[in-house]
Amino acid sequence: MKRWTIRIITLAVIVMIGLWGLRTFFPSPEKKIVSRLKQVSKLASFDSNEGGIARMSNILKLTGCFTTDADLVLDSADMGSQAIHGRNDIRDAALASRSRLNSLKVDFFDSAITFTPDNLTATANLTVRVGLSSDKDFFVKQAKFTLTKVDGDWLISRVETLKTFL
Repeated sequence: MKRWTIRIITLAVIVMIGLWGLRTFFPSPEKKIVSRLKQVSKLASFDSNEGGIARMSNILKLTGCFTTDADLVLDSADMGSQAIHGRNDIRDAALASRSRLNSLKVDFFDSAITFTPDNLTATANLTVRVGLSSDKDFFVKQAKFTLTKVDGDWLISRVETLKTFL
């Protein structure tokens, strides 16, 4: 009787390790997208003590999260509507924000991800919170991120802030 219990426990442990390995090494598309969005929020955020090499490295990593023809349509009460097209313009905007601001903190919350039937495009509706160093307050906007699967990676092809009613 003891042999069977030891075999069953061993089998259960092997199955649990196998499931853990599958989830770790082969994450679902939704987990990959959430991971990409976390990476973007981390790379878009910066402190005043960010060095020059780290600054350029983070900007290049940030632009690598977007497709080459990505579009950003940002609408804010302060600056109006802005459109940014392509990786080069995204890089230039990131450089400009780092030169104008002391620090910036970007966070994404409440993401809801939907996929097209072919699973090559996904839409993430989420809340963006941006805090500036000069203000204790922060700005909150709803945004829609469109991601496209390119060579196995989920890259952002479009970002647009949504108009909300207050």
